[in-house]
Parts: sequence; structure tokens; C-alpha cells
Amino acid sequence: MAARHTDLTLAEQRGAALESRGRLARSVLGVGLVALALAAALAAPPHQVLAAGASALTTGTANTSGTVTTSGTPGATGTAEATKSVTPTPTSTFARMAGSKLYIHFPAPANKLVAVGFHQASNTKSVRFVTWMTCHKIDKASKTKALLKKDKKLKLFQQPLRGRHDSNFTAADCAVPPKTTVFAAVDGVVTNVRHYKLYGYIDDLRLEIKPDGSPHLRVVMIHITGVKVKKGDRVVGGVTPVAVVRHLPFVSTINRYVPVKPVEHVHIQVNLDTFKGSF
Repeated sequence: MAARHTDLTLAEQRGAALESRGRLARSVLGVGLVALALAAALAAPPHQVLAAGASALTTGTANTSGTVTTSGTPGATGTAEATKSVTPTPTSTFARMAGSKLYIHFPAPANKLVAVGFHQASNTKSVRFVTWMTCHKIDKASKTKALLKKDKKLKLFQQPLRGRHDSNFTAADCAVPPKTTVFAAVDGVVTNVRHYKLYGYIDDLRLEIKPDGSPHLRVVMIHITGVKVKKGDRVVGGVTPVAVVRHLPFVSTINRYVPVKPVEHVHIQVNLDTFKGSF
């Protein structure tokens, strides 16, 4: 009985030894497989490496609109860049309205603006322009024309008096080439767009803006066509396109003073909000 017990014990010992060797072999095999998997992962393209249970991620940079611009696409070259919004540069201001902080922008960019000729408005409720740019005095048309042609920086001049009761700085004729796009003269809200009769017999369009910060004033722009805004629209001075300059069926005073032909003009005037006429 003792011998049988010893044989069983030896058999058990041999079995345990074999089982131990099996576990060791399986462990070595497992390590080898892991090593092979890691090596394969390192050799594969980045977009093919995906952890079990994970989802593919797109790399890139968010742009200003909140969307994502992708990068790292197989076969693509270059780098992704964030989309940038471009803010237009407003045209310069050339005057302030007397008794207020309202500044008036040129209705066209510098490369389109020929000159601005001030003159007397036709009503008593128009506000006077206060300029800070050099403004040529009232003079002969030939002298003013020659001066504007010689001095490219000079844009402002006074037109002859018209026998009206008001200041010679209560209206501004802005001379530009035909078909020039016209920008809003001020920041504000469009309060009126309507047809009227210029001098009582010529069809014309009138655009009116209530300016920010000066609700008691109304900025009027006339001699325009193809109006691009409507009542209630917000506009930005020197930035928002509001219309196109129109052709007038007669020779305006400003045409005799500027050195460019052909030329049209946009009339800008600022009235008190109590004024009910056309311009």
C-alpha cells in the first residue's frame, strides 16, 4: 500500500510539472502574439490603427463658423487653416454734422470718389456739415477743376451760392463715375425708400436713414437707382451697399467743376426729423 501511495504521488508530481510547463508555453506564446500585434500596429498607417471598441476621430481645426476643417486625409497635401471672416474697411468720414456727433462717410471708396462739392440746401431744416479736410473756397469752375486735377488729395470744394437762405454747407454732391455702387453714409436704420419728383418734374429715388446716436436727424441720399435695401434694414456707414448712382438728364453744377467726364453724383443731406419734404 505504501508503494502504491508513492507511485501516485510521483504521478501527480509529473502531472503538475507538465501542467506548469504548458502554462509557461502558453504565456510565452501570448507574449509573442502581443509583440507581433504591436509591431504590426506600428507599421500600419495612423488612420488604420483603431483600438477595439473605439470610433475613428477626424483631426482638424475649428473655424469661426463653428464647423471643422479636416486634415490628415490620406493622399492630401498641405495643412488645414481656420476659416477667417473678413470685415470690410469703411470708407473715410469727411464731415461731422453741426451740433451732433454724427459723422458722414464718403458714399464710395477713394478710388471711385472724384470730389465732394458743398452747396446750399433748399430747405430750412437741413443741418450744416462741419468739415475737417481741406475744402477749396468758392472759385471759378476752371480754377477749381485745375486744382482738383493737380492735387489728388483734394476732394472737397464749395460750389457757387444758389441764392438760398441757408449755409453753403447744408448739402453735399459726391461725384463718382457712372454706375458706381453707393454705400450708406452713416450707421443706422433705413426709415424710408420712395420715388419723388426732382424739381417737380424729374423722376428720382430718395433713401432716408435714421442714424445711430442722433434719432432726431434723418440722412437723405438722392440721385440713385437700383436700391438694395428696404425700410427697417440696418446699414453700416461706408460699408453697406445701398444703391447705384443714377444718370441725371441734365448737366449738374458739379459737372462743370470736376476734371472727370462722364461723372454722376450722389446728393447727401441731413435734415431734422420734422422735415416732411423730399430733400
